[in-house]
Amino acid sequence: MVTVLYNTGVAVVVGKVNWINAKGMIYRELGDRNEMEKLTQSQRIIRHLQDYKTITPKEAIEEYGIYRLASRISDLKKEGYEIVSKTVAGKNRYGEKTHFAEYSLAN
Repeated sequence: MVTVLYNTGVAVVVGKVNWINAKGMIYRELGDRNEMEKLTQSQRIIRHLQDYKTITPKEAIEEYGIYRLASRISDLKKEGYEIVSKTVAGKNRYGEKTHFAEYSLAN
């Protein structure tokens, strides 16, 4: 396991080493070649769901710079991924009650 520090937090990587640049862009090694491939927003979301089970719009923005999470979830559903959403209550930065979506892979 490799722990990588970057500007928005800590990424724990298991298996092949991933690279995270200063803007939080995630890269992964391609086989034995010395090339790197940038992961798409959809790939980052799937990896996050597999690793952490759920994702919220706030996490998508803070961790990956993904501002249109619902659109990426829609794209993933069209690709055949079974993703469910539930409405969660929370508080905004002003302490006011708010509701937002929380997405997870269907079991």
